[in-house]
Amino acid sequence: MDVFDEPAFVERCAAMGRNSIILSGYTTDAVVVPAAISARDRGLHTYVCMDTSGSPAPLADPVAMQRLTQVGAAPVTSFGAVNEMVRDMSTPTGIATMKVIFEQIIYSNENAKL
Repeated sequence: MDVFDEPAFVERCAAMGRNSIILSGYTTDAVVVPAAISARDRGLHTYVCMDTSGSPAPLADPVAMQRLTQVGAAPVTSFGAVNEMVRDMSTPTGIATMKVIFEQIIYSNENAKL
């Protein structure tokens, strides 16, 4: 289950002209790890949001994280990845990003707990 086996995905990635990719998936071990290996093979700096991926078996995520670091992917949290990309939250992009984070992520998670 490697997203890079899908020609449309590969074409869209190439069209963006980026040298980095942020991955997340339904299961870390079966979906994200193969994609991270393919991304590395294509020369992409790869970040994996560990808080938005998971696996059903308790041992799967720690093993997947080890494998990800072995292939050169950087395990991050989604908020950490956003902070690395935006860097300065006082810019118009940073302010817009924080608005999305607070309104769509933090606020909606707090309401889900009620």
